[in-house]
Amino acid sequence: MNCNVCGTQLADGAVFCPNCGNAVQANNPQQPQQQPNFQQPNFQQPNFQQPNFQQPNFQQPGFQQPGFQQPGFQQPFQQPDTPTPGKALGIVSMILGILSLVLFCYYYLSIPCAIVSIILSCIGKSQAKKAGKSLGMATAGLVCSIVALAIDIIIIATGAAILAELGVF
Repeated sequence: MNCNVCGTQLADGAVFCPNCGNAVQANNPQQPQQQPNFQQPNFQQPNFQQPNFQQPNFQQPGFQQPGFQQPGFQQPFQQPDTPTPGKALGIVSMILGILSLVLFCYYYLSIPCAIVSIILSCIGKSQAKKAGKSLGMATAGLVCSIVALAIDIIIIATGAAILAELGVF
């Protein structure tokens, strides 16, 4: 038996051609092939309806936001604050106090910064006191510089004691 499409010799009982893959029809007219009567099952999605849930409307009884009004276009004129006397000295004192605290390992830089900071903070505090105002930055500079000066004195005294013990002095 031969293939109807490509003419390749087929083995007896072959269903497909090994060369072209075409289905082979048998030359037997006595046995007509019947197709099975297959009916596709009817798949239908059941009609499901979701329940209708509604969010309840909650309101707090008796609590309402206050009404806000737009501010007017013209604000009353306010006199600008007069500068506090000694404020600049307080700022410089605070910066030098922090610097002397950070540089405490370099005593040759820290001690002069601490001394200048103490002097400036005392001058700034006295000027602010005469004007009846307080100056917190001058106080912060004073505290930082005193702490840095104390640390430097402790380091120098410890170094001197160690050198004296070694017999260098």
